[in-house]
Amino acid sequence: MSSRVTTEIAAAAVALATPSIQRLVASGVAKRYALHVVIADLNPDAEYLDQFHTSIIYEYVFGDIRDWEFDYRGIARNKALASWHFGVSSRTVLSSPDLYPLSELGNADLELYPGSIVFSDEQIIVSSSGIQDYFDEACSRIVGAFCKALLQHPESDLPRVFECLDLTTAPSSPFSGYQARNFVSG
Repeated sequence: MSSRVTTEIAAAAVALATPSIQRLVASGVAKRYALHVVIADLNPDAEYLDQFHTSIIYEYVFGDIRDWEFDYRGIARNKALASWHFGVSSRTVLSSPDLYPLSELGNADLELYPGSIVFSDEQIIVSSSGIQDYFDEACSRIVGAFCKALLQHPESDLPRVFECLDLTTAPSSPFSGYQARNFVSG
């Protein structure tokens, strides 16, 4: 069974979560101005790791990637891959290596941290990377909660929601150096 989350719903969920994420980053509580978010179809029927990239519904970048110390996009994708393969959060994968061996992902040295959350009812994974792992998880939960809410919203009203969010423009930022980019798979 595939997710009902579309690219538009995923983009709207990120747009709705953006004020909270921006406030967290601007507050100085988060240790850097960087975050990469991946929303992927859980796709429990997929058998091969090389199918993972086709399950990515939407990706979004907060911050200027030129200032990134690490490849947060790659790390967020690794978190999503682990959750996609095992069907559990990346924190669970890391806490139970005997049950969830990273070697099954084709790379025992895979760079993996907590930050991906599985929303099994909605059949999606939301993964974030760039700030402290517990804030990565919080951002993933916020985006996932908005995906869930938008799936429950009357479908006939979704075009109005998308229009109100004006998904064609990047959200404004309270701090300098901000850039937002959409990465839509396909």
